[in-house]
Amino acid sequence: MNKAVIRREKIVEEVIKAGVMSPKDIAEKVNVSYATIKRDLIVLENEKKIIRARGSVVPSHSDSSLPQFETRVKANRAAKEVIAMKAANMIEDGDVIFMDSGTTVLSILKYINKKNVTIFTNSVSIVMEAVNEESDLDINILPGKILKGHLTISGLATADFIDDLYFDKCFISGPYLNYDYGVLDERLDNKLIKQKLVSHSKTVILCADSSKLKGWEMMKCIPYSNIDYWITDRYLENDLYRQISELGVEIFREG
Repeated sequence: MNKAVIRREKIVEEVIKAGVMSPKDIAEKVNVSYATIKRDLIVLENEKKIIRARGSVVPSHSDSSLPQFETRVKANRAAKEVIAMKAANMIEDGDVIFMDSGTTVLSILKYINKKNVTIFTNSVSIVMEAVNEESDLDINILPGKILKGHLTISGLATADFIDDLYFDKCFISGPYLNYDYGVLDERLDNKLIKQKLVSHSKTVILCADSSKLKGWEMMKCIPYSNIDYWITDRYLENDLYRQISELGVEIFREG
């Protein structure tokens, strides 16, 4: 294995560890010139190991620690259903809502089929479900790049499109929840999308079971202080319930 291959493996390792890095930081980390790093990043992006976006480098989807959609949709089904039912009860006729691409948020759809709501989403699975069920819901899908394994639409075009929208309620998924901070993410474009959703929504509702709370080391995305409600399961520990509630989040432990 030559030096360039070893160096590029080190670059991918550092980017995954950090979540997001600048090319300059990477050059300093692996102790090579900026020109060399630029060439390495082009190679790694072509190999789909990293993604370059606006002066930043993030891990590619293929290096994601998040399981494929088919795996996630089967996990913690009982918790997802009770969370989804509670979330559906919070939706009123006339609402304009955003439904994130998580599997828990997907479960909400079947409980609101009879409601008069307008839905915006970046979830391919939500659109597919609505079509298969011949739903009368008004569903609008955001533009962007499809991440096939996760059936979601992402990218800078997706984030930019949100600038012209405003939602009564935004239902956010949380595959990565940090004990102290809130929602984390491993992709820069996903982070930008979620942050814009928060700033363009009257009410932000996190839908995630307590198993998502871990000591993740990823990009900080949405702090608990920016979340109005968190719908989770009954297994959320009392100490964490009190700690997060003190940050202004109203928590519903369902089930």
